[in-house]
Amino acid sequence: MTTGEPAVTGANAERVAAALAELREAVRQRHGELAHAGGFGPEDLARLDRLDAKAHLAEPRPVSPRPLVGRLLVAWRRVVEAAALRWYGRPLVEQQTAFNLAARGAVADLLAELRLREGEIARLERRLAALEDRLDRERPAP
Repeated sequence: MTTGEPAVTGANAERVAAALAELREAVRQRHGELAHAGGFGPEDLARLDRLDAKAHLAEPRPVSPRPLVGRLLVAWRRVVEAAALRWYGRPLVEQQTAFNLAARGAVADLLAELRLREGEIARLERRLAALEDRLDRERPAP
């Protein structure tokens, strides 16, 4: 897989596809809200894209550099993982992925709030400068 997303097969494929569609729609909606409110700059979107790329975890796939014995070791590890470890590891991977997505959402919200605050600070600085100029003009010369 070149996309960085874990492979999903079987009965979970439809559930995962629906969840991903919901997430994509929520991201599109949030981007629209942020664009309307002043939104993110290109550098902010690039940072969030990097977070998105690392949010989804995948179960590690066993590999071995040894030509003949390596295939047997890999096959054995796959059997052991399927029988004994997946029931434990998969929920952890899903839990961490959910946390990563929630953290990404929180970072996006904080970034949007920061941009709004920066805009408000710039507006207040302009207003303060205008008031100081007005005060200087109205103050009598000594």
